[in-house]
Amino acid sequence: MDPAALTPAIDGGWLGGFDPLAAAARVKCPALLVVGDPACGGMLPPADADPLAAALADCTRVDLRGVGHLPHTQDPVGTLKLLHAFLDSI
Repeated sequence: MDPAALTPAIDGGWLGGFDPLAAAARVKCPALLVVGDPACGGMLPPADADPLAAALADCTRVDLRGVGHLPHTQDPVGTLKLLHAFLDSI
């Protein structure tokens, strides 16, 4: 990998010009927002997930406990159950 590929993330500019709440407001289909546990490596703090969930027109939010950023590897069975339940609901 070219080391320069990491420069925007290191410099804090990797999302420059991107407004996640504006993008979320344009989503019209049902959305599943999975929020990992920050104590286990979750990358989206629950307080930051609040405005994102509010911006989505039809959001099902699930806050995981004991599971971090990679729920599909940290809890594959639970993640499959979660995904199937969401898909069955739409």
